[in-house]
Amino acid sequence: MSSDVIKSSDIPDAIVRYFNKYRSSTKWWSFCLYSSLFGAAVLSAWAGILPQLNSHTKDVATVLAVTASLINTIAGIGRFDQKWQSSRMARAATERLHIAVLGNEDLSGIGKELQRIIVSQSAGVVGSHAGPDGEHAGPGPDQQE
Repeated sequence: MSSDVIKSSDIPDAIVRYFNKYRSSTKWWSFCLYSSLFGAAVLSAWAGILPQLNSHTKDVATVLAVTASLINTIAGIGRFDQKWQSSRMARAATERLHIAVLGNEDLSGIGKELQRIIVSQSAGVVGSHAGPDGEHAGPGPDQQE
């Protein structure tokens, strides 16, 4: 996508569309991340407590412990935290663009910034912070949310 693809008159609608997309994405990745973190913790706790309460539940405790381990492995390999963070940062940046549009700022600069946000978010979700030409597409190390 380049700023040539989106006409200046379409930029406000594109910003709203991407903001909604990133807001939804943030919610889903947040759900995946936190349900896996807390779910694995609860399963691990029960796996440790259950045999203390009843000695005949060792098999159930083993299944709980293995399930907790698998959940942590899937969350780690799936990089749920990175995907949540990338979507969250894109949502915040898109929200800033929306505020800029409401303040009647120059739409050509806003279109280029929207393009940078889209590339950066996509790169963050797939696990890379390089843009299409190999340049760094994400926020710098001194930039924070």
